[in-house]
Amino acid sequence: MTLVIEDRTHDEKWAAAGRSSKKALAVLADDEDFRIRRRVASNTSTPPEALAGLAEDESRHIRYDVACNSSAAPETLGALARDEDVLVRGVVARHTSTPVSALVLLAGDEDERTREWVAEHASTPPETLTALANDDELDVRCSVAKNHWAPPSVLATLAEDPDGDRSALRALCAANPGTPVETLAVLAREGNEDVQWSVVENANATEEILAFLAGEPNEVMHPAVAEHLNTSPATLVLLAGSTDTDTDTDTRGRVASNLNTPIETLVLLARDPGQIVRWSAARHPGLPHKSLAVLAEDEDPDVATAAAVAIAPRICFRLGIATDNTDAIDYLRGHEWWTMTKDDPAVVVALALSPNA
Repeated sequence: MTLVIEDRTHDEKWAAAGRSSKKALAVLADDEDFRIRRRVASNTSTPPEALAGLAEDESRHIRYDVACNSSAAPETLGALARDEDVLVRGVVARHTSTPVSALVLLAGDEDERTREWVAEHASTPPETLTALANDDELDVRCSVAKNHWAPPSVLATLAEDPDGDRSALRALCAANPGTPVETLAVLAREGNEDVQWSVVENANATEEILAFLAGEPNEVMHPAVAEHLNTSPATLVLLAGSTDTDTDTDTRGRVASNLNTPIETLVLLARDPGQIVRWSAARHPGLPHKSLAVLAEDEDPDVATAAAVAIAPRICFRLGIATDNTDAIDYLRGHEWWTMTKDDPAVVVALALSPNA
């Protein structure tokens, strides 16, 4: 086509504004049609300098679209942080490329929601988060509590916030991986179920904290304690000894999945009346061979299948059977393969009937 972009029809310009030709987009950024300019402002292929020009457009809708554009340069976002429109400033406050200087500016914005987004932003500096932790609005303080980059001292202070609905704020502090362990220990003893749930889901909860929660009369949290990577063997043994209720079956199933569970407890759980418990035990890499072989004959097909799947790599590793030699694996699965060596007659027969490829 020989026509320059300015001479094209509206439909042609509209189509071009949605494509990735940077030269065409740069020209269309100055188009007199508001709809064309807005389409250019939304296009991630639009050159940064064109977006910078559109950031000064008289239309707040176009400035908003620039602020939403993932290709907007930090300098452009910094300029938009001073925009008169609160929606534009709000988008800038949550854009991943917004410069620190703009976030610091927006932390003092009159709009509460904008301050919330600044409080949640990963690039907001510690000193700004510290200031926002003292914001008059509870929702802003809650946003600081969500921020994984918030200073531990700030999170510890927020956990003691005396104002408003403290349980929501304290639960957010309890869930934050940056919250000091000492603060988590205090929150675990609060007695509020939402807060305790957040503590038990925190990867930094210590075995002492988890042991305390395992001893709480409210058993709702016991399954979460049972699957936590920091739960001690002693606590797992305690949880494995629960009575046979639906909740405790779930707890025992998670104990059977935990890599910290002692072998003796795993063996007991492999004989548990609960199907989910035996299934979990069958999938545990530490379950002894003999117990696994018993589960391969379980009356529940899912348990038996899980055990059979777990047995196959053990047979292959122990007896030199190829992983794709399913006939030999199936043959040996019916014998006491865990007592054999590679020279055992049963192994010789299995490989004679089905040689490794």
